[in-house]
Amino acid sequence: MAHSDKNIVITPNIGSSSSDPQIVFSGANASLGAQNITLRVYPTNSGTLSFEGSAGQLFSITNSLTGTIFSVNDVSGVPSIEVTDTGLIRLGQYGGSVAFGNNATVTAAGSTQGTATLLTRQINNVTAGSGGVLLPTPVGGERIVIRNALASSITVYPQVGGQIKSSGVNIGVSHGAGAILEYVAMTSSLWFLLNSVYA
Repeated sequence: MAHSDKNIVITPNIGSSSSDPQIVFSGANASLGAQNITLRVYPTNSGTLSFEGSAGQLFSITNSLTGTIFSVNDVSGVPSIEVTDTGLIRLGQYGGSVAFGNNATVTAAGSTQGTATLLTRQINNVTAGSGGVLLPTPVGGERIVIRNALASSITVYPQVGGQIKSSGVNIGVSHGAGAILEYVAMTSSLWFLLNSVYA
């Protein structure tokens, strides 16, 4: 196939009693033929916009503020992500699992808030170095798990202006050797420890 297979075809289907309006997006290159994704409007289902590929519906947006208003489906049409009108977000509820970003090899460093190693993932395994780590700028409800695999304690610092528990603004807390702790952001500046120490 050729690059000439790239195309966007809009079909209004005005006056049709059996066909709904659609837009077909086609992409191709010198070695791959046209790959199509179709955007359909279903007037009989509250005007739902449905993105469909060769394997079926990819995701949809419903023109309604009740029930499911957004979903991303697997090949059999089962929702992998579903957002409801109540604010409930369902992830992998019918199968599969939910994975969070992790860093399996964090090196602790520095002896102050400004020199500690910044954590960039939700799950962190401190395996080298000494000194401290710095929590990210918190978003209320965010959770960070830290495992200290070292033989000595490290210091966990909040971002500038933040605090952990009642330790005081900009003050780090000791995170013991071998301990696994979960830090939960209650606000944009305050972290709490959800659980006791897990070894």
